[in-house]
Amino acid sequence: MGPTMEPDMETPRRHYTPEQKVNILRQHLIERTPVRGLCDQHGIAPTLFYQWQKTFFEKGTAGEGNFFVAQRRPAGIPPIRLGQWGRDTPLS
Repeated sequence: MGPTMEPDMETPRRHYTPEQKVNILRQHLIERTPVRGLCDQHGIAPTLFYQWQKTFFEKGTAGEGNFFVAQRRPAGIPPIRLGQWGRDTPLS
């Protein structure tokens, strides 16, 4: 039998403010810092960086100021479950 492995302590998640995310994106887009270097420096995965970049470009071109703030559903509108979608369900 091999040695017993103790479970690793899970690393706490880091939370970045919208300003921090924009600053990291700016370092790549304006200062031409390589993505790999930024990700290593800030301790994020490259996929997370590209996810932030996609969000920035999709919401930024629409003129929305809060690129990384989750949009809330208006009061009184219940969430739609996947099984509730039908041919007559509006997409908006």
